[in-house]
Amino acid sequence: MATISQRALGITDMPDKEQAEHRGRNRLVTDDEVGDALRWLATNARDLGEARARMAKATHMIKHTEALLYLASLEKTVDAKKASVRASQRWLDAINDEADATGEFEKMRALREAAMARIDCWRTESE
Repeated sequence: MATISQRALGITDMPDKEQAEHRGRNRLVTDDEVGDALRWLATNARDLGEARARMAKATHMIKHTEALLYLASLEKTVDAKKASVRASQRWLDAINDEADATGEFEKMRALREAAMARIDCWRTESE
């Protein structure tokens, strides 16, 4: 019995060789693309972990920088100290470092998800 996909493609009455060729032309994801996705996953796993570590470290460095600047502030009130911390270039640099680290991690995570989606699509088409 023909699968739903075969019936939808109208290839149930074709000889086996023609069916295989027809399926190959209509694939969303080729075997080569799946190979590329698998290689990307294998070769970038460590980089993804390192990007996650940089993001976590950058987040904690904001708090560390805030604490150091707060303690060094000559302002008298809490609100004035907080304002002077957030007005400093060191705090802004820490914020930018966190944004860069987060952006890099999210980019790698999106690429990982795209690779996995290609593999899932190929797997579905291959059934």
